[in-house]
Amino acid sequence: MPPIYLDRDQHLALLLRELGKPLSPYRTTLIYGVRGAGKTALLTDVINQLNQQKDWIVVDLSTKTEMLNTLIDTLNLALGTPLNQTLTKGGISLPGLGVEIKGDQEEQMATQVRLTQALSKLKKRKRKLLLAIDEVAPTKEVVQLAALYQSMIRQGYPVAMVMTGLPNQVSELQNNAVLTFLLRSGRIELAPLNLLDVQNRYQTAFAKGERQLSTALAQRLAVLTKGYAYAFQLLGYLLWETGVEVLDDQVLDQVLPTYRYQLYRNAYTKIYQELSPIDRQFILAMAQVNADEVAIGQIRQALQKPSNYIANYRRRLIDDQVIRPTKYGYVTFTLPLFGDFIRENQALLDLM
Repeated sequence: MPPIYLDRDQHLALLLRELGKPLSPYRTTLIYGVRGAGKTALLTDVINQLNQQKDWIVVDLSTKTEMLNTLIDTLNLALGTPLNQTLTKGGISLPGLGVEIKGDQEEQMATQVRLTQALSKLKKRKRKLLLAIDEVAPTKEVVQLAALYQSMIRQGYPVAMVMTGLPNQVSELQNNAVLTFLLRSGRIELAPLNLLDVQNRYQTAFAKGERQLSTALAQRLAVLTKGYAYAFQLLGYLLWETGVEVLDDQVLDQVLPTYRYQLYRNAYTKIYQELSPIDRQFILAMAQVNADEVAIGQIRQALQKPSNYIANYRRRLIDDQVIRPTKYGYVTFTLPLFGDFIRENQALLDLM
């Protein structure tokens, strides 16, 4: 199937342009969005592009548990420094990074010296370092690494950082007492795709593959995705796999059950599990109305709660990209078929 690229080119161009600039807020970037919004794909594009540039060293810490040691070893390997280099305790003239490192005193000292030596060599060779973390969570190790990164910047080392995460995780990380510098970082919200762009991308991709897709059907596909990146890719893949050269409504209707099932299983179940109990009550009340747009008054009546209580959870769910406001006093689900998912699986969801 011809690749269908998401409307993220401007984000990629922005990051490639700004990451190496010392005074740019995007030198430190947080990419956030709901599961399936395309965060990992965007970060992967950034990593691949920078790996092709000789002046950049990229360290992907996404799946690593020993982040600091991985950073030092990867950096030394890229710089041609032996990993088993002996460190002397006396006569160290390199400045410390001023951040507590776990381990006993000797281990802390050795780790700090190794890191400082590697960073000094990086700077001397006029190369730059990107730290990349996908699906970040505010763990102790991430907090320590971010604090170290802040110290690296303060001491003039050529480093940059890109982290991706769910909106609530990114928010918690930014509000950590020792990481307030993240509040001034560049932020990229991966919101739903423009439906006209979705329509155009479908038509372009299927035309390249010598498949016929009418404008009317492309518009229906766009509406079915609601601009959700995972749905956009999934529906296009399922239609392509039918092998039909002239696509019509009948072919689409054949793949819709699979489309629903994979959305529910691969994305929505996890999204629902991560909601708080009150968030779940809110979206259940919203789903039971069974309308494209739901009045906040109807939700308030169903939950029997005051306006300020409802407003608080409304804002939380908007921030988490589960719902979005439409006209005044109304909201809708951001994700396609999410209301159907809640209604059809309520008995199972109650057990989660």
